[in-house]
Amino acid sequence: MSFGERVRAARRMAGLSQEELAARMGVTKQSISKYEKDIMRPQSSTTLISAAQALQVPVDYFFRETLPAPLRVRYRKRASMPAKSLSGITERVSDSLERYLELEELLGIKSEFSAPARHTGLRTADAALFSARELRKDWGVGETIAVPSVSQLLEDRGIRLVAVSGFKDFDGLSGFRGDEPFIAIDERRPKDRLRFTMLHELAHILFWADGHRDDKDDERHCQLFASEFLLPAAALRSELAESARRVITPPELLQIKEKYGISMQAILYRSHLLGLLSDAGYGAVLRDFGTRGWRKNEPGEFPGTERPLRFERLLFRAIAEDAISLSKAASLSMLSQDDLRHRLSGADAARDK
Repeated sequence: MSFGERVRAARRMAGLSQEELAARMGVTKQSISKYEKDIMRPQSSTTLISAAQALQVPVDYFFRETLPAPLRVRYRKRASMPAKSLSGITERVSDSLERYLELEELLGIKSEFSAPARHTGLRTADAALFSARELRKDWGVGETIAVPSVSQLLEDRGIRLVAVSGFKDFDGLSGFRGDEPFIAIDERRPKDRLRFTMLHELAHILFWADGHRDDKDDERHCQLFASEFLLPAAALRSELAESARRVITPPELLQIKEKYGISMQAILYRSHLLGLLSDAGYGAVLRDFGTRGWRKNEPGEFPGTERPLRFERLLFRAIAEDAISLSKAASLSMLSQDDLRHRLSGADAARDK
């Protein structure tokens, strides 16, 4: 990737137009255009530092020698998401994965993802549910127990997770960098939403080449896959009565949410779908949720940890083994050396105890 391509990618990551970047740097729009076309480069180190500060990247970002592989991405864009935002998300994911892969290469390790053989795809609702149950078995999760951490499970199984924040209406996307799968999430979302999003995106990865159409049916089947993986039908039946009920109380829903890490509205939907909650009961609880304002903001929170951890763990390992310098670690992590020293001191961990 040339210097100009780096500037353009960083500008898209920052969500800036050429005019906006020029204003922040104190140069003309024509200069930015020439930078991006590799017609010229900043004539002074001061201008280069100004570009790095405006784009919130380290100076050496512009001179990396690694070649980023093209991404194949699946993302169901919301109507309210501007095209510029989607471009910025994609560039950030690409940059994060580039740094992730470079760190793995420096340590001589690599994530290996192997899709399980036993699945029937997403062509039907029953196939999606069956696939979720089979994957639980293949990955040793068990048939009915709660998943302690979806993010840790995915990273342990070779999925690279990257965090992307600062974009309205973004939950997650998935895809491949070369042959290597990844999932990107906004880790600021509620944990139950994060867990569901990651498994929804996992379904896209598992069935990428399986006649996947990205239509409404596929999206619904991905949702069913995620719901069944988080809260299997057998587990839900053991939590509730086997016969249809007219009401499920808020305390019951809260307990199930906090145990399995799935939203109360998803629990209600699953209960109704499985015949554990009558039509009248389902409608009554949803109306009650609307009155309480719970359709948008539910109470309760899953107590587990749901965020990407593997990259950070590898980074600290590389520093400890003298595989990289602190300045290189800062470049790879996009953190300052002072921030890294603070993290390495363990001060945050000691304070959280």
